[in-house]
Amino acid sequence: VCVVGPKVRRELFGYDAALGKLVKVNDVWLEVVGVLRASGGGASFEGVQVGSTAEEIYVPVTTAQRKFDRPPLKSPLDEIVVRLDAATPVELVAE
Repeated sequence: VCVVGPKVRRELFGYDAALGKLVKVNDVWLEVVGVLRASGGGASFEGVQVGSTAEEIYVPVTTAQRKFDRPPLKSPLDEIVVRLDAATPVELVAE
């Protein structure tokens, strides 16, 4: 499964619905289960500009590990983003 950015949806599917359609990433077919909302520009996280998500494709980390078989030190996974509820203490979760 995957979630795609709005530009990815538009380029791959035009005006058709993307949900339930398949996307091929490398040699792996993934089912689109969500489309991100257009943000109108770059996004920020904790005050740091992280860019636009319009051209992004997100997959669960377990799917990435299972489907994109790579040696551990050469993994294409370079980022994991965790979103916490505002009331959740960051220090507790970090442990």
